[in-house]
Formats: sequence, C-alpha cells, structure tokens
Amino acid sequence: MPDLETMRRNPGSVSRRDLVAALREHGWALDRQDGKHEVWKRPGGGRVVVPRTLKGTGTVRRIVEQMMEQVG
Repeated sequence: MPDLETMRRNPGSVSRRDLVAALREHGWALDRQDGKHEVWKRPGGGRVVVPRTLKGTGTVRRIVEQMMEQVG
C-alpha cells in the first residue's frame, strides 16, 4: 500500500480498498455507515467521510488531504 503523500499525488491509482487500509493503518475506526457513505473517526478527534463508491480523483485527493491534516 502506498504512503499518504503518494496517494495524494497520484489519486487515480488509489482503490477504495487501499484508502480503507490507509485509514485503519493510521488509527482511524469506522464510526457509522449512512446510506452511501461511511464516517471514520480517530480517538484523538477528527472525522473523515468516505463514499462507498469513489467516482473521481478529486474525492480521493480530498480524503487523503483530510487524513494528513488530522494525523499530523
């Protein structure tokens, strides 16, 4: 699995499976599922909403950037 910076720079090569694995690896836990989205939270605070179907590179880039901001 690529690191977060690589995922941010090349979001077209990131699958949903890779994104979920990166969330778990960096301490995120699935909080709840709501329709077509999942809400992931970190114990120290922070929240990321991930759609079940990734439809564009902008969505992946935004999610990875949110993860990077909140992980530190």
